[in-house]
Amino acid sequence: MNSTRVFIVAGESSGDLHASKLMYHLKQILPEVSFIGIGGKRMEEQGLQSIVPLERVSVVGFAEVIKNINFFRRTLKKCKNVLENENIDIVVLVDFPGFNIRIAEIASSLKIPVCYYIAPQLWAWGKKRVNKLKKYVDLLLVVFPFEQEFFSQYLDNVEFVGHPLLDEPIFQNDILRFEERENSIAILPGSRKSEISYHKKLVFKIIELLQREFPEFSIKIPELQSSFFGEFAKEVKTKYRQVVFELNSYNVLSSSKVGIIKSGTSNLEAALLGLPFVMFYKTSFATYFIAKQLVELNYISIVNVLLNSKFVPEFIQREASPKNIVGAIKDILSNQEIYIQMQSSFSTIKQILGGSGASERAAKKIIEHFGL
Repeated sequence: MNSTRVFIVAGESSGDLHASKLMYHLKQILPEVSFIGIGGKRMEEQGLQSIVPLERVSVVGFAEVIKNINFFRRTLKKCKNVLENENIDIVVLVDFPGFNIRIAEIASSLKIPVCYYIAPQLWAWGKKRVNKLKKYVDLLLVVFPFEQEFFSQYLDNVEFVGHPLLDEPIFQNDILRFEERENSIAILPGSRKSEISYHKKLVFKIIELLQREFPEFSIKIPELQSSFFGEFAKEVKTKYRQVVFELNSYNVLSSSKVGIIKSGTSNLEAALLGLPFVMFYKTSFATYFIAKQLVELNYISIVNVLLNSKFVPEFIQREASPKNIVGAIKDILSNQEIYIQMQSSFSTIKQILGGSGASERAAKKIIEHFGL
């Protein structure tokens, strides 16, 4: 039996998780399938031969990419070499649009079919780039219902498969009410090196203010297995003895009373686990300025986008001050009406996203569409 050779790329920790689940289900249907590309530990556990460490490609922001432009050029060259010489049958790209759209272009020029799983959020910041997807992508698998309608205006083969987060068993559990949760405040500063760099000072000041305002609460931070996060965690442990690090981020989100969470997938995770939270984000001035010109949405948090209302307080750049963020936390904890309203709004998100099984549906769509 001939092995199906898949080139697969994910660029950060949530992509690594979702790609690994897709790989698992592809292997269930195609036992001889093999994978080469870019990913993290979870993808490697599913058999990925990784050509570049995930930690190296996981940067965010226009300015940060420019700083690392030579590295990304070398990485693209390395990917092109694999695509030219490794008898690749199909390219599967997971999120990570700035890099992956370039991979799609290279693969298309080599006549290798391309599937894009977890579509770039071009509905938010880059409608002009939809033409590139139309030109280079053969199958687009989307995870939010409204994306199917948006992308179908431009592409022929768009399929909504549901969100792979709901494949995690913990998201099927009933959420805990206020009185059932621990007296702890979750802080998620980010999973990328650049995020930790921009958020570190802010997080330190937030911790200091929380310790004064809520001495009866512990502060929990999910611990990531990376060298740069290890350095951050060591500094926090040295400065603040009351802070607890836990390896399982879902346990932190599902059991804490309230959260302070950077923008990104962790917002959706918190909402699905019923955790009322405040969203924040800081980046370089250059990245923020460029993003401000591109973003066409009223909200930044995907939770507010899905609900089309500002249930989650958002604090970006200068507004992301310890006083503003801790003030919003005070409002949530002191007002049961706000707390219940947030949890109630979050419960509708599961209905919006559909049930579990996204990873398996995605695998079947890929095999069916490309005749693997």
